[in-house]
Amino acid sequence: MISVIDALISNDPKSRSSTQAIRTRFLETILIISFLFATILLVIPYQYENGNPVPTVIFNGIPASGFHAFVVSLVYAFTGALTALLIYDTAASSFLARFCELISILSMTSALFLLVWSLITFSFPKPCMG
Repeated sequence: MISVIDALISNDPKSRSSTQAIRTRFLETILIISFLFATILLVIPYQYENGNPVPTVIFNGIPASGFHAFVVSLVYAFTGALTALLIYDTAASSFLARFCELISILSMTSALFLLVWSLITFSFPKPCMG
């Protein structure tokens, strides 16, 4: 019994099941990527559209609401991954941990979709219909 508790407390991937180790690495990756994107957003230049700041480098071709949806998706991805990592080892909260994991995955997917959409819009601007 003590060896099982020690295996759960330790952070050694060999002591955990392989699916749990893969999920943990996946959540850690989402956590790092969302934190990295948020840090990058702090240092890139902004312009104001209708009083809302929008980065001029990437999100120039899309509406300000697209950028704000990207930021909200990053926040949900970060929060979901962190929450799932913090409560994943307790047996009583396994449903909540999986729910937070699902929210994190869906939010990161939507953030990456918005990023790709803005990059495509930035790379191929609309032709002038003058």
